[in-house]
Amino acid sequence: MATVASAIEEASRNALKEALGVVGHGTPVGNLLDQVADSPYLERFRDLTIGELLEAMSGASKPRRGRPPGSGSAPAKKKGKGSRKSFSTRTDAGRKKIDAAVSDFLSSAGEAGAEQIRSAVGGTSAQLRQSLDRLRKAKKVSRKGQKRGTRYTWKG
Repeated sequence: MATVASAIEEASRNALKEALGVVGHGTPVGNLLDQVADSPYLERFRDLTIGELLEAMSGASKPRRGRPPGSGSAPAKKKGKGSRKSFSTRTDAGRKKIDAAVSDFLSSAGEAGAEQIRSAVGGTSAQLRQSLDRLRKAKKVSRKGQKRGTRYTWKG
């Protein structure tokens, strides 16, 4: 069990390492030693290992944001841009392309929810919603249900 004194020692050591992280890479070692020798932290500096000093100087000792390593399951990674098929729906050709992809999927699946369609086809939620609205107006798709329970059925 850690004592208050050892916790203070560790905090002081970490503060020194953090302070060393702001020293520029071009600083001569002699200048660094002169600065530390005139400070009340000389004993703390003497306790540092070369590895800790190099780590502090490289900035690697800065506190990490987020969950500490090994603290349970990591949050699900989001897919990066370009990982799904994208559509440029600003043009008529792009809108026809996503409409065709949605039509192809629904004609083979028969019935599906929006998320199921989106994961198969790609595009954004807004693009998919607009495509489904166009297909409904063209009487190729019917919709039943509300909110997340909405199902789209291919009518052809």
